[in-house]
Amino acid sequence: MVETLDDILRKALEYHGSDVFVVPGSQIMTKASGKMIPITEEKALPNDISILVDRAYELARRDRETLHIEGD
Repeated sequence: MVETLDDILRKALEYHGSDVFVVPGSQIMTKASGKMIPITEEKALPNDISILVDRAYELARRDRETLHIEGD
């Protein structure tokens, strides 16, 4: 399991990252000063990403069904 979304976002902020990139089978990356920087050592697996997306929707107070229905 990769780190929690909260930890990932904290690390991205430490690097002054503008975006976080989550791709199955790859390390989670942030873009800072025009460079891609890995912020996890482990590669994200599909189940890990599902957990991260659930947390993101929880933080945003959004219904995850929107993702499935509308491709949010």
